[in-house]
Amino acid sequence: MKRIIKALSWLAGIALYLGVLGFSANEAENQRASSLEINLEQPVDQLFISEKNITDIIDSQVDSIINTPLHLINTALLEESIENHPLIDEAEVYYTLDGRVSVDVIQHVAIARVRAHGEDVYMNKYGKPIPRSRNHSANVPMITGHIDSSQWREAYHFLQLLDDSPWLGDNLEAISRDSAGKYTVYPRMGRHSITWGELDAFEDKMKKLDVFYSYLTREGQMDSVRTIDVRFDKQVVSTKY
Repeated sequence: MKRIIKALSWLAGIALYLGVLGFSANEAENQRASSLEINLEQPVDQLFISEKNITDIIDSQVDSIINTPLHLINTALLEESIENHPLIDEAEVYYTLDGRVSVDVIQHVAIARVRAHGEDVYMNKYGKPIPRSRNHSANVPMITGHIDSSQWREAYHFLQLLDDSPWLGDNLEAISRDSAGKYTVYPRMGRHSITWGELDAFEDKMKKLDVFYSYLTREGQMDSVRTIDVRFDKQVVSTKY
């Protein structure tokens, strides 16, 4: 008898579950979109795209999303269309049974601006090129010189290493690469440049720079230095104004 009662309880539960699914599907088929909510995630200093840009993409796929039956909204197609925008990293489109259509968008984040071969583009946080925006210009370090597709990853890696420095992480104005693959670093603080050379022995060069910067700060001499050269073993060579 207990087995029969248990089996009937399972059947009742399954029937209830299927009934709820049927009711939800019927509600979704009858419900129409009543509002469009765009949630845009972007740095406050990198306003490359606007909600209107996203609305325009949606309008290019759907004549008018408001009042459209929810079951006719192709969320996968809208997500793909939005993510095809070169300044958008991720997008998710979904709706609720009360008719709200939500669009969550994550914008690409620029970590540098690359000037090479007469063209300016941004480098995003993945080390990939993204175009500049007409809406806003980001205050990020500039990368100049001999940077082609084969050197992008190298420059990106160097930038990531410098970003971990307590001295240069938030104080980097630009880096430049010459035709021989040697780098010069331009900090925002002081009035000097750093002759870095090739990207070997990074930790040793950074340790020497840390010691030298600590000395300059302690002596109040940061603005008196013109160049700092960290290429030589166990020493820093500098020139003054």
